[in-house]
Amino acid sequence: MNTTRSFSKYLSKRVIKKLFYDYLSTKNGKGIDGLTTEKFIVGLDDHIEVIIRKSKHGNYKFSRYLELLKSKGRDSKPRVISLATVRDKLVLLLIKEFLHSVFNDSVNRKLPNNYIREVKSIIGKPGSKDLYLYKADITKFYDSINHGILLMRLRKRIKSKRVLMLIDRSMKNLTVPLNYKRENYRLMINEKGVPQGLSISNILANIYMAGLDKRFNAKKRVKYLRYVDDILLLGKKPNVDKAIQELKLRLKALDLEVNKTKEDYKSGVEGLEYLGYFLNDHMVTVRKSTVERFIKSISAMFSHFKNSKHKRIERHPWLNEKLLKAIFVAEINEKITGAISEKKRYGWIFYFMEINDLGLLYKLDSIVNEFFKRLPEFNYQSPRGVKRFIRAHFEAKFNSEGGYIHNYNKYKEIDQKIEYLRIMGYLHPKKQYSVPEIEKLFLKVRKRHLDQLEVDVATMS
Repeated sequence: MNTTRSFSKYLSKRVIKKLFYDYLSTKNGKGIDGLTTEKFIVGLDDHIEVIIRKSKHGNYKFSRYLELLKSKGRDSKPRVISLATVRDKLVLLLIKEFLHSVFNDSVNRKLPNNYIREVKSIIGKPGSKDLYLYKADITKFYDSINHGILLMRLRKRIKSKRVLMLIDRSMKNLTVPLNYKRENYRLMINEKGVPQGLSISNILANIYMAGLDKRFNAKKRVKYLRYVDDILLLGKKPNVDKAIQELKLRLKALDLEVNKTKEDYKSGVEGLEYLGYFLNDHMVTVRKSTVERFIKSISAMFSHFKNSKHKRIERHPWLNEKLLKAIFVAEINEKITGAISEKKRYGWIFYFMEINDLGLLYKLDSIVNEFFKRLPEFNYQSPRGVKRFIRAHFEAKFNSEGGYIHNYNKYKEIDQKIEYLRIMGYLHPKKQYSVPEIEKLFLKVRKRHLDQLEVDVATMS
């Protein structure tokens, strides 16, 4: 493959514009330059010309990534997420599309559910009681990726020095806090690691791990699964023992190591926690701590409704208690069922679609009912129209687009979007809205709701 020519085909105004409108135009999130997507659109053609010219000449340089800290829980250090400027996001998208075409065999299209389904099929077979399960977590996976090793792998299929230099710059670029002092970081670069949160992060990590994955996937006596930094080995004890030793040696050769505090090795009879699930030979359910965290998030919604009601009415005089109650029920329903938008499914019920623990779903339904019974606004009872986890589970598995699960794809016409925004309390009844304003507000509201559903499944492993 002529990779120089292959990358050049992405450096066209038409291709870059399409990528922008497909992936970035509706997203918020400013980089270090403070430039919003709205302001970027105004000068879109000029930005594209800069991207094409500098990328072709090999002198495109990234602005510093902006540091965003994401909590991993009370006892863990926050995860550092790197936010690129809008223009840099476009360049990173070009690189990602190019890498996906050149390293198509390293693109992971499997969802967590697919991994759980594979584990279920193995531990449910006759003789599975002889199985042993080893689970490992790679310590600081993205932060530990060796640039030299990764570039060596990239060079096997990419011959263009300009493209390799562009990828190298994207990795070495610093992630800094908002009010950083330029002189403190002027000469610094990342010597190691791939910044998290970039569109190229996952494909670069998979290219880095491709050799190890291929080696272990070829083993017949041990089943190997890797989801990002979570590795699972299943097989008879002597075979797993050998595989563990080899795994650690090969990880060491990649400058990686297993997090010893998160290793788990035991008989399959004892069951397995993996990607937020708990599995044994007859039960597939949700890990206890994950359930507790989800219940807390539901409880927080009820507390917020109770404590913020009057402030919301003061801020938005067109709202009243009746409307706020209807909005709250709609929000709880989306929390229960999840949602569909375009070709993606969002939410807790979709993530844990592989469970067979119906008792857990009935328990969650009971908890939601009990929370409603504490609210005088609902006369201390669960109102009609509140959806149920048990039904949502079966609808998600067998009839996801049947109407029970909130589907944003149904809002096709502008009148439908206006009605949705009105019901959810986002439109001032005395204000006139233009079509672009409605479209923009709908996309903003949809993103906010879907992002909230993603929070529920962001730290399952």
